[in-house]
Amino acid sequence: MLKKDSLIFFSVTMLFLPLAFGQVPDRVKAGFGLTYEPISAMKVSPFVYYCLPYEGPIKDMPTVIERFIQTTKTQNIVPAGPLFGIFYDSPNQRGSERLKWEVGFLLNEQYHPKAPLMKRQWKYMLVTSSLHIGPYVRTGETIARMLEWMEISGYVPVGPVLERYSEMNPSETKPES
Repeated sequence: MLKKDSLIFFSVTMLFLPLAFGQVPDRVKAGFGLTYEPISAMKVSPFVYYCLPYEGPIKDMPTVIERFIQTTKTQNIVPAGPLFGIFYDSPNQRGSERLKWEVGFLLNEQYHPKAPLMKRQWKYMLVTSSLHIGPYVRTGETIARMLEWMEISGYVPVGPVLERYSEMNPSETKPES
């Protein structure tokens, strides 16, 4: 059982988390084409990944992903998992034009990314997880629910938001996916 007042990082896992655990969680209808998934705290193992850091608006995501994929191919790196994004702040903190974020893939040991790609390690082991089903532009609603859940459960965020995607360009994911 997780202790109250423990520090916790939170993540949004999009569209495929139930498959990773071999189960489909109970869904709660929220209206407006959204389905809310249960929120839970869980332990994860640290992992190594490579990424393309970026500072700018989320609307640049398709361009940043395209550059990341092209640079990955140019460096002959084979990704070891699904595409994800890590967001270090929110529009409320820095304004929507100056957000710090990155897109990345898990990294196999034999690869050594070169600039502009960076090799990093995920060290947060206690996370809050939820599945977002609906348009990408409404992901913030799921994050807000996760923050509420954390507060009610006695946790505080201590790291960035990590989102795993089922599509290469999450902004183009169909709402019904």
